[in-house]
Amino acid sequence: MIHIRKILLLLFLFTPPLIAEDKHVDMILSPYAAGTCIIPHGIFKQIAEPGFGLAINLGLTNLFFKNSLIMLSSGFNFINEERDNIASFGMPYLSLLTGYAFTLTDNFKITPLVGTGYLLHIIKGSSGGGGSSGNSEYALKSFLDPLFTIQCEFDVALFKGYHIILTPGYIFFFEKNNTGRYLNIALGAKKDFYLKRKIKKINLFLSTDCNSFSPNADGLKDIIRIIPELETTSGIDCFDLKILDKNKHVVRSFTGQNSVSGTFIWDGLDNRGNLMPDGEYIAELELNYQKGDPHLAYTPPFILDNSPPEIALTLKPQPFSPDNDGVDDELLLSIKVDDPDSINAWSIRIDDPKGVHFITFRGKGIPPEKITWNGLSSSGELVQAAENYPLSLEISDNLGNITRLNKDIPVDVLVVREGDKLKIRISSITFSPNSSDLEAVEDEDKAAKNNKTLKRLVEIFQKYNDYRIRIEGHANNLLWDDPVKASEEEIKELIPLSRERALSVKDALLKLGLYAERISTVGLGGKDPIVPFRDTINRWKNRRVEFILIKK
Repeated sequence: MIHIRKILLLLFLFTPPLIAEDKHVDMILSPYAAGTCIIPHGIFKQIAEPGFGLAINLGLTNLFFKNSLIMLSSGFNFINEERDNIASFGMPYLSLLTGYAFTLTDNFKITPLVGTGYLLHIIKGSSGGGGSSGNSEYALKSFLDPLFTIQCEFDVALFKGYHIILTPGYIFFFEKNNTGRYLNIALGAKKDFYLKRKIKKINLFLSTDCNSFSPNADGLKDIIRIIPELETTSGIDCFDLKILDKNKHVVRSFTGQNSVSGTFIWDGLDNRGNLMPDGEYIAELELNYQKGDPHLAYTPPFILDNSPPEIALTLKPQPFSPDNDGVDDELLLSIKVDDPDSINAWSIRIDDPKGVHFITFRGKGIPPEKITWNGLSSSGELVQAAENYPLSLEISDNLGNITRLNKDIPVDVLVVREGDKLKIRISSITFSPNSSDLEAVEDEDKAAKNNKTLKRLVEIFQKYNDYRIRIEGHANNLLWDDPVKASEEEIKELIPLSRERALSVKDALLKLGLYAERISTVGLGGKDPIVPFRDTINRWKNRRVEFILIKK
């Protein structure tokens, strides 16, 4: 046994002061039972036959550096074979091995080992007494042989420290001037028992890459990343990451064994694949080590938010009348947002009655509580009288949730001063196609709008009793690109049609209470367009009725 003491003393003296990269040493008791195949060589051939064995290992991992191993191995290989007057009953052994574990996967590693120790022979031999043949006396004897071992351990981890082990090895032992050796191949099962002791607190942190996310599949902040930071990954048995709601109920869990690496991604779904409701959540990570106490870490609370901002929009006055007469000339837009701190951007788009862009207001962050509009487009064009202008309000928060709100802006009949004249221009009075008949309009909404506009005109004209009214009918020349045909269309179609439509409007106003002597009519056809006839998007504005107020 003196050699064992010397070996242990040398290991103690030359052990580096810094133990391992992860700063802790694991002590493992690893008993395993294995069927053993022994292939004898040298003088050992006289006493050895294939048999089976039992081994108990006590080891330290991460001693010199990470994945290093030093192991004290003790066992018994049973032999049952007699040759002449000598037989071996067994070979107890004790050896000290060192090696390095190569981890190929989470559940598979290879550990080459080398070691030295003693092999104890227990034999039955002659006592040296005389006698006739067959009557010799025998006695049990034992002696120690130094041994040297080279072996490689193939370790397949199953669960909870259980392993399947395949260990081929070559063992040499020495007796006087002779050398014994045999090939030892063991296949069996193994269970690791980490010697329980409290270890120092391992630094473990859990964080997220953001404090809120919105899993609505819009490509913006649809996931949240949960990031573990730990001092060491060695010795982990299993981990359990849980997503908890505000009531501490588990809604999603992630589990694994042996190691924790990278980040965890939560897409807002529970364990059944259902989207979780808006609210506050927290992540909890529990690490269970093969030895020592479990470790817990939590993230700060984070928010799942799939709800767009709640907004309210009011428009005053309705209708508004930007005709510069000092009354209702500006439209006031009042905006109220429920969660202003989370707003990213906003925009208000106003289109003309045909859906063409008219003007836009936009900005970053919180929208102003009040916006005023004077009725002009981005190019300076005034709104058309007695029309509805569609408004679209859009507000997005920092997570990409968007609220859209649509309203109509009703425009009043506008009395606009042009030099010494007052003019009312209306494009919204609708006639039957190629007709001057107001009463034959089939679209009920358009017919109702006609009645509303005509009644409003009567109200305004009654305020201007000192003025005569000239009604002008205007039309679109569709053959404008051919001067000859355009002139023919003007004389034969547009002037007569526009004159008849002016007369039809006069008749409607008379029925509503105006006096005939105040009103005159004229049909101007396409002689006075507002926009060029080639402008197919805006030339609808040319087809109109204008009212000229002339001082008596």
